[in-house]
Amino acid sequence: MLYQFGKIWRVVWTDGRDLPKDPESRWFGYSVGKWEDDYTFVVQTSGIDERTWVDRAGRPHSGDLRVEERFHRVDHDHLELTVKINDPKMYTKPWVAVDRVTFRVAGEQFRCQRDDLFAVRICRI
Repeated sequence: MLYQFGKIWRVVWTDGRDLPKDPESRWFGYSVGKWEDDYTFVVQTSGIDERTWVDRAGRPHSGDLRVEERFHRVDHDHLELTVKINDPKMYTKPWVAVDRVTFRVAGEQFRCQRDDLFAVRICRI
């Protein structure tokens, strides 16, 4: 999974493996994903480094944090991301955040070029 800022990526294993019982701590944790149906991809994550935050507001978490992300294609133009945070050492109950994304087609103004320095494609509108 690539993130828009900072050239950051995260591995989500999709080969059918289970989450390890006691994973080694990693900055973005240890994630496994599977298709629940034709429209919903579910990612389970544990083993997230305690030096990180749950969100950009700086909410802390313990080593017991478990995160479930549900990427659901609502229709042709919308993707819904539901994130469930469960950390019984830090929070009294699990909490859920939902975000809905609208897909936009860039049209003919969309072009890509190769940046050989980083061996990635840079796309501009």
